[in-house]
Amino acid sequence: MNKIKISRDKHTGIIFDPRSGSHVLRNFFAEVNNTINVGELFNPARLINESDINYNEYIKSLCKGNRNFRYLGIIKPNILDLDTCEQDDNENIETLKVEAGFSNYFVFSINSLPYDNRRENLFKKLINSNVIQCIRLKRADLLSSILSIHFARTNKIWHRTDPNEIIHVPELIKIPMDYIEERLKLYIETDKDINKYFPDIPTIYYEQFQNNVHNLRNMFEGIPKKIVSSPFIKLGINYKTHVENIDEIEDYYEQFVNDNKEYFPQYFGKLPHVTIPASQGRQPRDLSQLKMAVGI
Repeated sequence: MNKIKISRDKHTGIIFDPRSGSHVLRNFFAEVNNTINVGELFNPARLINESDINYNEYIKSLCKGNRNFRYLGIIKPNILDLDTCEQDDNENIETLKVEAGFSNYFVFSINSLPYDNRRENLFKKLINSNVIQCIRLKRADLLSSILSIHFARTNKIWHRTDPNEIIHVPELIKIPMDYIEERLKLYIETDKDINKYFPDIPTIYYEQFQNNVHNLRNMFEGIPKKIVSSPFIKLGINYKTHVENIDEIEDYYEQFVNDNKEYFPQYFGKLPHVTIPASQGRQPRDLSQLKMAVGI
């Protein structure tokens, strides 16, 4: 795998798949590259608690120009106000331009999935700003990511910072198949848009650093090789063991992957540097090779 060159005179935007380690990667860049972590700057689906408003004031204090970021507000769960979000995005991009003029650089996450038909407009604005370098962060085991999103939303638990914290999850739940289908189709739609507007975007996978954050030091050039620590601790949940209809879901996922092979190179020998741990359970097989092996 070729190392990803990081520019020292641009902001770093991480276009991520949900539940793929974006908080860890963002924290890494902030610690080693003299950039300021401003969180999920572009994410219409963000859910902000009242206590986070103080954080918003802190972020404002980091700006050197006379503009401020707009993104931390109170949003009703499951209601996306894309009109307001678009206004905030425009303001934020202008602020990033101003801050770049002061050599004040930030690292932030971009959750492009919820933008729907406005996703392309967002990408155009990011590119035309000329002050943002984007990196793609994916998760090879996409199904685990989708299950993780479902559990996080259901239990209102997204991260863990205390190693002694006990996470309670339902013993066994049934996840609707239409939810799985919807998330997989959304993944394909988003990937198409990203490939269209960022055809040469450097990509890394969560599995490359999920068990050792220090692996990140050898994946980039142009930044110091510092020893970093992550304040985020994996929830440590094997979501698949808590899903009643996991066999049905895994069968569907396997067929979907085989029907859309160009979007899942990790399952067809094209990403030798990415290994999905066996502990994460069953993964899709190449059904065409399987049929040949049994003479079908």
